Amino acid sequence: WARPEARSPNIHAVCRTPTGMTSISASAKAAQDTARGNDGKFGIQHHREAAGVALVSTEDPRARARRLRDQHSALLEHQRRAAADKRFFEAAMDRITVQLVSERLVADHPTATHLRLVQNDEDLTRYDARQILDAAGNMLADSQLDRTWLEKDFSPIADIEDALSDISVDNDGWADGIAEVHDDPHEGEIRLVDLHAAIQASPLQHPDSRDPRRMPLSYEQQDALVEAGFMAIDALDTRVEDADELEVRNRLEAQRLALESVLGANLQG
Repeated sequence: WARPEARSPNIHAVCRTPTGMTSISASAKAAQDTARGNDGKFGIQHHREAAGVALVSTEDPRARARRLRDQHSALLEHQRRAAADKRFFEAAMDRITVQLVSERLVADHPTATHLRLVQNDEDLTRYDARQILDAAGNMLADSQLDRTWLEKDFSPIADIEDALSDISVDNDGWADGIAEVHDDPHEGEIRLVDLHAAIQASPLQHPDSRDPRRMPLSYEQQDALVEAGFMAIDALDTRVEDADELEVRNRLEAQRLALESVLGANLQG
């Protein structure tokens, strides 16, 4: 039996870690424990950014400029459509107002055929209801002589006068097929509303109602459209690979990414 040699006091114990694991310093271990959440999981540890390190975009400057121009054009188109939609909806609501007023006037005056609107003296963008006429042109009511017919309750608006005062002079799409325009040197623009034509008129149709981009699609049509989109992406991939010039390649790549983005947004929605 041999006696083991005495260990030297100068030899320190070494902490070994299993293969593939990295030991951390005591300060890092303390930070890690501090970041640990109540559920025992590690939370977010904040670190200072490394000095002298900057994140630089690898996107080609010309491709980036082209992408920004495309985005700008798309926003302008959205803005144009929004303005056109606002104008359409205002005209559509004015048309319905005139139709409802026409029904009320004919109910109160069975022989009435026309309503005469004139521009307001102080606000040229508004109309004043002036006269109710019959088929022979005889005056059945005149607001300058009797205002009671204008002050009758008109649900959901307070009265007929308030309803007609909101009708637009400039945005006159509401008058299509139901009102003729005349210019008078003393009274300005005059609208002669055909009451019966107004009652029977159809609602205004949005100019984009037949645009296939705004038409509701069935599930089968949506599937076919998505499939066509993916086929177009594959075709663009091939063209990108075959393109010789960098500018052409970047343009095709931008088209591919745009199409992919549209498909992805619709699939997620």
